[in-house]
Amino acid sequence: MKSFILGVVSLIIICFIASLILEGTRFEKTASKTLGIIITVSLCFSCSSLIFNVKNGVLPQINLQTDKDYINNINSYKLTNAKNAIISELEKNDIKNCEVYFTTSFNNNEFIIEKIHLDLTSAEYNSSTTNINTLQEYIIKILKIDKENIIVYL
Repeated sequence: MKSFILGVVSLIIICFIASLILEGTRFEKTASKTLGIIITVSLCFSCSSLIFNVKNGVLPQINLQTDKDYINNINSYKLTNAKNAIISELEKNDIKNCEVYFTTSFNNNEFIIEKIHLDLTSAEYNSSTTNINTLQEYIIKILKIDKENIIVYL
């Protein structure tokens, strides 16, 4: 932007000096028209290079950095929703007071649920009708995670 302004100002100064030199001569009218055309063309090229950055052949790069706190809040929100969905599904199937924990990792600002820990040590449920496979199926139905990544604590 600074070079654009400097170029325009210097072009105007050169044209002003040229008009002073040619004032009163028979070339004054032709010179003023020629200098007007030069200024117009120069301004068009300057504006286009400023807008499109033609000079470097590349559009200006915009660096959009993500806010780490925002990403952490979103990931926390996703985990809370997943936990609530699992607990809700288990409560629909008469399993009360269970705890759900996650083992997660991060890759490219995305969290990955590696393991789901289902703690039934203080839960209320009918152990004769509910087994580990049934519990794992409830979780697989919600999160589409591999069965071996679901750990149940009885």
